[in-house]
Amino acid sequence: MSILKRAIGFCILVLLSFISCLDSPSEYLRKGNCVLIQGDDFEYLIGISAGGIVHFNFSDNRVNGDSIYAPVEALNYLPLKVVKNKEHLIISSKEAKVVVNLRDYSLQFSDEEGGALFNFLGPWEWNQDTLAFSASYGDASIYGMGFRALPTNRSGNQMEAYNQPRYGYGEGESNLNYSVPMWTSSEKYMVLVDDPSRAKYDFGKSEQGVLQYKSLGGNSSIYYWPGKNYKDLFQKMIGLMGRQPLPPIWTFGNLQSRFGYRNQEQASALLEKSLSGGIPVDAVVLDLYWFGEELEDGRMGNLSWDKQNWPEPKRMIEEFKKEGVHTVLITEPFFTLKSDNFSLLDSLGFLVKDGEGNSGIISDFYFGAAGLLDITKAAAADWMWERYKALKQYGIDGWWVDLGEPERNPSFLLHSAGSADKIHGVYSHIWSKRMKEGFDKDFPNERFFYLARAGFAGTHRYGILPWSGDVGRNWSGFRAQLPVMMGMGLSGLAYMHSDAGGFTYTDQADTELYIRWLQMACYSPIFRPHADESLPSELVLWPLEVRDKILPHLKMRYKLLPYHYAMARQVYELGYPMVRPLFLEFPNASDNLDRQYMWGSSILVAPVMEPGIDSMEVFFPEGDWYDLFTGDKVKGNNAAVKLDVSDFHMPLYQKGGTILPLWHGKGNVANYRPDTLFYQYFYSKEKSFQEIYFDDGVSREYENTLKYQKLQIHIEPIEEGVVFLLTRKGYKGSVEWGMGMGIFELSHLPFSVKKVFIEGREIEFQTIANSGIRLAFDTQNAKEIRVLF
Repeated sequence: MSILKRAIGFCILVLLSFISCLDSPSEYLRKGNCVLIQGDDFEYLIGISAGGIVHFNFSDNRVNGDSIYAPVEALNYLPLKVVKNKEHLIISSKEAKVVVNLRDYSLQFSDEEGGALFNFLGPWEWNQDTLAFSASYGDASIYGMGFRALPTNRSGNQMEAYNQPRYGYGEGESNLNYSVPMWTSSEKYMVLVDDPSRAKYDFGKSEQGVLQYKSLGGNSSIYYWPGKNYKDLFQKMIGLMGRQPLPPIWTFGNLQSRFGYRNQEQASALLEKSLSGGIPVDAVVLDLYWFGEELEDGRMGNLSWDKQNWPEPKRMIEEFKKEGVHTVLITEPFFTLKSDNFSLLDSLGFLVKDGEGNSGIISDFYFGAAGLLDITKAAAADWMWERYKALKQYGIDGWWVDLGEPERNPSFLLHSAGSADKIHGVYSHIWSKRMKEGFDKDFPNERFFYLARAGFAGTHRYGILPWSGDVGRNWSGFRAQLPVMMGMGLSGLAYMHSDAGGFTYTDQADTELYIRWLQMACYSPIFRPHADESLPSELVLWPLEVRDKILPHLKMRYKLLPYHYAMARQVYELGYPMVRPLFLEFPNASDNLDRQYMWGSSILVAPVMEPGIDSMEVFFPEGDWYDLFTGDKVKGNNAAVKLDVSDFHMPLYQKGGTILPLWHGKGNVANYRPDTLFYQYFYSKEKSFQEIYFDDGVSREYENTLKYQKLQIHIEPIEEGVVFLLTRKGYKGSVEWGMGMGIFELSHLPFSVKKVFIEGREIEFQTIANSGIRLAFDTQNAKEIRVLF
């Protein structure tokens, strides 16, 4: 009887297995190292590369994800482990895992242990001409998505992926000039949608914890990668999308700019006024008056000097260079009908077309009826580069490309590579690529300086220095800038900055606003005061009492140049932003701290963003913090501390236990030599590490050779004192911009210093204020400095 029962049981199992197979969806297929899953009328293609970067591609009879915009190139996929059961397909590598539900075609992305979870809910769907999907991200915070005047945590907002200007914008503006369809989750993963088409991203506004996505259906390609922490995510990001090259070192000085210098005499006179007034300047940025004196119905697109108002531009440029001052010119992608180049470009077919194959005329363009250069056409891009090349050979050291969203790109226009709505998001990305390729070909060992206000994910690898558009000159516009900079930094754009002081919409001078804005801008990636003509942007044109409140911070910016430059190297090498939300450095810090930030890893900045206040609360993470101007100490306890901000004081604190490399030279960056730097250390019981970076500041030798130097300092407090261990990397010989003698200044030491040893040999030291000492050391050869209490 037992044998019969076993036989019946076996038959039942076989039958159930047969039924299960009949009910199971279609089999998956191997396609190289990828997995292809076929639905009734669509396909999923999934591959995983090094670092756990998952590439997911959706395709049907209307779209696919074959194009590559943001990544540098196609990924090298790893062999995958694939396990199939009745309802799921589990695809995994050592660092990432994708679980596909074979019944509803939902997907679950995670790290190899099931953390960093992101869920696609069911298959993608069409609604007329819109492709849509939804995804669950739980109660995580969402960061990034590019240039938005929104809180750093973007969850709870709907955002459009469509680069667009908002003249005079302020807080709360969700759709601006530079969209990046990439986000970071507080669950430690990043997602990139490599689609430049017009799209909407609703992160939890309609349904909490759910992303609702709608796109015109351009390139259905998604990348996901988990990380151990935020910094790990950035390192993987640049592995996927490329590194931001180092700009020339003069980029980090004072860039004098306005809308705009009307003529050569005015530009030269204002530079001379600044320099004679003790204000260092590293570049003069010329707005659109260099090619014509009119705005509306003018000659935008001439790309040649208006000789009536700029009679000797070459002489002017050469005179600027003698002062160590560089010249930057504005250009735009639009060519008005009155410009010298319109007829030529029209006849060559280099302008974007209308539906009938003619050059598409944008009649409602502010600067006059115009055509738009078709940068997606190689011959048109080559023609434009030749104009840039000629001006570079003339003496121009940098470019400012304005209106590049493009500012006007109506849907009826047809670019060579597709419709306006599908190309719009990547237009400036392609423009940047063409410029960088031309520059690399014709000036292979020079660094590229390039200001622009629009781009796409990955545009950073073409050297873009983005700015935040035509912001309102008011407190709302000012307050918007910090989450803008942090949001762009979390989107891979480390050099975001503003028209310092605000651009437009004020006839009355708000002295307090100007002071507070420029104070903060001194600790931003680029310092470029810029405004329309209703008020001056240049510091030298403001009263002495205004200058006196800003100059100490501008001088501190120059003093911190070695620290700033080391951050630029981190951007290149590791992808870290310069302006960092506190939670990037301190896990216990809230992501609601949109009124303060870390400037690199060692400096806390708390801008004063409200008028008429004498005190404000500042959050201090655990540890000792020291005011950079007074040396006053605050004991941090992961809590807010009320600080005095009267008399235009701005909280600026160095983290105890860290070292700041400081330059005590005078003048602009042209005078910078790191042969003697000061190394400022405030005592703390915490261990820390600091890396200082040196190279020639102008060439690209750092990319392919070891013609740079790094000084790495490990700081180890011990019971009887503190030990500094020094190591070096890079070029070992003597170079002009290499390390020389160093002056160590240690302060707020807990006891009187008894002895100092370098390489075991006792040396003399000088006692200074704030319980400190000063000593000299050889940065090229010293390996250990031991300070004993």
